[in-house]
Amino acid sequence: MAADTRFDLTSALAFGLRSENTLAGGFALHGTGSSGRSGYIGGTDAAVYGESTNGLIGALGHTQAGVYAVGTNPVTRAFYSTHAFAAGAGNLIECTNALLPGSDLVELNIPSTSQATAQFLELQWDTNDTKFRVNADGNVFADGSYTGPADFAEMIRVSSGAATVEAGDVLVIDPNNPRSVVKSTTAHSTLVAGIFSTEPGFVGSERDWDEEVDGESSALTLNDMAARFGEIPMAVVGIVPCKVTAKNGPIRPGDLLVTSSTPGHAMRADDPKTGTVIGKALGSLDRGLGVIRVLVTLQ
Repeated sequence: MAADTRFDLTSALAFGLRSENTLAGGFALHGTGSSGRSGYIGGTDAAVYGESTNGLIGALGHTQAGVYAVGTNPVTRAFYSTHAFAAGAGNLIECTNALLPGSDLVELNIPSTSQATAQFLELQWDTNDTKFRVNADGNVFADGSYTGPADFAEMIRVSSGAATVEAGDVLVIDPNNPRSVVKSTTAHSTLVAGIFSTEPGFVGSERDWDEEVDGESSALTLNDMAARFGEIPMAVVGIVPCKVTAKNGPIRPGDLLVTSSTPGHAMRADDPKTGTVIGKALGSLDRGLGVIRVLVTLQ
């Protein structure tokens, strides 16, 4: 067929062009031009496959990648879309199949020889207004705000074991073990450290949370950290649920809270000593035991 042959498919058809080729290595559509570029649509190894003279190879629907690109020469874009999406309904990337353990919906991988100023990810509004980016060192830069749980927690070891504490417990420093805490058991303790976070917004850790699962990079979960290292997220700043007791009187919003003799519970303190305050109450408790929101402000 001549290279300049054209198909005019303007009628209302279910398919503009359809092929049911079942031959191994066959393609539904294969085109080669004088520029050295070739394209395949519906091929055995790729739903859409393209190869060009600049060394760029791109595949959409590849057997091992949804979008696959390999290039030897510098190129401007490996994947590029100017498609106008419908309001509230358009997705550039969408996956409708369940992901297997250790798999990634999107994985960005660049060689270790890349410059530190290279960007893993960059999102721009128009062409010159960068809103979000992640560089090769793993640093994140964002113009916007983060929406989610409000507290900052630090992963820390529980000397008695992660299973001996639960979310909302007041924690104190263990003087017998470095960088470790235990559940509070005495009143007005100057060893008070924080509160076991129920749902931390930001988590700090001395450990690398990455691990390899079946050849894929994966991240440890909070449950993994508890099981492997006996560590839990301890809120040191922010608003979190906290176990409290009214044994020193009813609690009202604004009251200063300290540790109590009830394990893991805070209580009201009218004139607390320096170093004993865990935070300020944001809720009320008239009697007994309960859980209220607390603004963690160690002082």
